[in-house]
Amino acid sequence: MPTPKPATYADVSRYRAGARDQAARLAHTAQSRTWRRELAEVLLDEGDREAFLRMLEATADIVAAAEQIGVTAGQIYGRMRWDAPFRDAVDEMLAKVCRAKKFDRCGSAVGYKRGGRCRACKTAHHSPR
Repeated sequence: MPTPKPATYADVSRYRAGARDQAARLAHTAQSRTWRRELAEVLLDEGDREAFLRMLEATADIVAAAEQIGVTAGQIYGRMRWDAPFRDAVDEMLAKVCRAKKFDRCGSAVGYKRGGRCRACKTAHHSPR
């Protein structure tokens, strides 16, 4: 009787079984990232993103706008980290409603201190390292 051929398992399955080599860890990381992003898409769908942008235009505050649509600011910032079109839309809206424009200080460190949260104000506030 021939001996059975040993089973070959996917790297993700090997990770679940306890393997911690680089291939198993990378496969687990990729699968987890995909799962988290699919969940993020359900929690913050296109309608919610549009509502968030409208609230951001009204409040000029990411935390307040996020609370009004029922998500956390961390979820918004996390989404901005990997969703470039959403990040660009938020940056455009922040530039449109920048509070430092009232003081003609948009794009300066003083503008950030006076409430400007657009990309220009944040860049001026945080000096390069």
